[in-house]
Amino acid sequence: MWKKYGVLALTLLALQCNNYGLVDKLENPSTEVFTDKLYIFVSSWTTAGDMSGQPFPGCSSLIGLSKADCACTRAAATGNLRKSRSHEYRAYLGIASGGSAIDPRCRVLGLGSGCITVTGPWYNTLGELVANDSSAFTGSPLSKAIKYTEMRGDFSPDLVWTGAGASGNHVSGCPGWNDNSVGSSANVGDRNATNSTWQSISTPTCNTTQRIYCMAVP
Repeated sequence: MWKKYGVLALTLLALQCNNYGLVDKLENPSTEVFTDKLYIFVSSWTTAGDMSGQPFPGCSSLIGLSKADCACTRAAATGNLRKSRSHEYRAYLGIASGGSAIDPRCRVLGLGSGCITVTGPWYNTLGELVANDSSAFTGSPLSKAIKYTEMRGDFSPDLVWTGAGASGNHVSGCPGWNDNSVGSSANVGDRNATNSTWQSISTPTCNTTQRIYCMAVP
């Protein structure tokens, strides 16, 4: 009998000492199924311009773009949209950095202000081709609308934070994407569109709640 309870005690102790990364394990379960495709999707959640509306506890200690990128990656894992456990998604958001504007696609691709065309292709979560390469995110028409969430959902509201103009250039973002004030504003797009309005249709204030686009890093 003592052996039985001794084993139980050791098991409980091991569980208590092995909870590092538990939140990550819960939010990214081992049952995740990987893919061979790159996706771009609309967040299932809405958020003010400070990115505080994301639903993943493991991202809550972060701020601004880091918080948004974390949420995009967690959502992609939930929807089985990643290529591997280390595959990242980033929020399609532009930013001004060091006096230079970094366009949304360039930030996602990790290219800073010196952006070049990168081969995809990227698909929406219904598996429809959105763009063959990153040049489509400069104002060219998309093949299909991004439109759907990480869980293949299709529901309003339709506006999505981008900070981009019609040609995909960074124009106006909520400062540091860590601002939810009525005194700041940023460009948004329409998730249903394939013309340039998918990333630039109006400029609401940062205290309003919109969705974000999440794009796979190739």
